[in-house]
Amino acid sequence: MRDIVVLAWRHHRKHQIAVVVLSIFVAGISAVPLELQRRIVDGAIADSDVDLLTTLIGALAGVLILQGIAKYKMRMLRHQIAENAMRDIRQQTFCGVSGDCRNVELEAENGDDDNRDEGERGTAMSIITAEVRPFGGFVGEVFSIPLSEGGVLLVVFGYLLYIQPWVALAALAVFIPQMILVPIVQRRINNYVRRHTEELRKVGDELDDESTSADKTIARLDKVFSLQMRRFRLKYLLKLATNLMNHAATLIILGLGGWLAIQGEIAVGVIVAFLSGIERVADPWRELITYYRTASDAAMRQRQIKRGLDAIAGARNGKS
Repeated sequence: MRDIVVLAWRHHRKHQIAVVVLSIFVAGISAVPLELQRRIVDGAIADSDVDLLTTLIGALAGVLILQGIAKYKMRMLRHQIAENAMRDIRQQTFCGVSGDCRNVELEAENGDDDNRDEGERGTAMSIITAEVRPFGGFVGEVFSIPLSEGGVLLVVFGYLLYIQPWVALAALAVFIPQMILVPIVQRRINNYVRRHTEELRKVGDELDDESTSADKTIARLDKVFSLQMRRFRLKYLLKLATNLMNHAATLIILGLGGWLAIQGEIAVGVIVAFLSGIERVADPWRELITYYRTASDAAMRQRQIKRGLDAIAGARNGKS
């Protein structure tokens, strides 16, 4: 993980700084729409104040447009960084096989023989076409996601705690089991991904090996299929569990918040703000879960890519 952070900063510093600034801005204004919604319901509508309603609606529209533009720029910069990282690794992989290398990250030592080893092509094609994408994508969001999505989570929950602590704490309790469940399941998913990648590399190498029997390759492809299905089963079961827990937070707000409103303890606008707030919290929470999964997967893939490049270099050095 540390190597990925160093790579992301060293080679994409200018764009990463811009992404960090935009991420902080997006997180910083995330509670503003919630407060405007609460004031619209409890202030303008409750008091039948059309002028105030118009002013608050205009302010809300302006904030949402500004937030949308900032998110657009932030996401475009993430993808630009990611595509640059993927291009560098693909170039390095190609250079490692062709013997015509340039200085890019993850570079492995290369021999002087310019003849391509057929046995290297399976690993090289696997890296170029598939393995590099999850790794490169993570390089683009390594700083941005924790700041933007984590910042939104903290700001919105802080706002909800401020306006009604008990409802906010009850809703927060729903997210705690996810903190325990996600790392456990993700470790198993990563194991399936690692084995899947290794099997695909072997299939690519066997395509260039005339001594390999068709039955052996077919059996290996069946294993690839089985590993993928196991991974998807775990992935979507985890998604189902987290979605149900997020829905539980909405039920808590409607139940507990509705009861408090009936008792005259809170205004209806608070419930509206909470429902909107939980929706805004659910999205960054899912993003942070995905970030954790992606970070774990990217670290594993970086090790595999390095081993693949080292294997290519070792095969070429063996011929020199």
